[in-house]
Amino acid sequence: MPHTEYALPVYYLIAPAEASANLARYDGVRYGPRSEAETLWDVFRRTRGERFGAEVKRRIMLGTYALSAGYYDAYYNRRKRCAL
Repeated sequence: MPHTEYALPVYYLIAPAEASANLARYDGVRYGPRSEAETLWDVFRRTRGERFGAEVKRRIMLGTYALSAGYYDAYYNRRKRCAL
């Protein structure tokens, strides 16, 4: 297995992105429990703030960052420059 050295870095890139994409749907509107608030944005903030723990919030933030356009170019397109 010639590329096992990349397993851990790839895991730490893909796992938070997957968590972010999957947990994004639990916004309290369509899925998951809902905290009541006056505006829709307050519903999002309160639901995620009250229902998600610190580690889940951290993974969502890291995953969202990993899926952003600038990060995508920096990391996902590296394969074009690397000889695998």
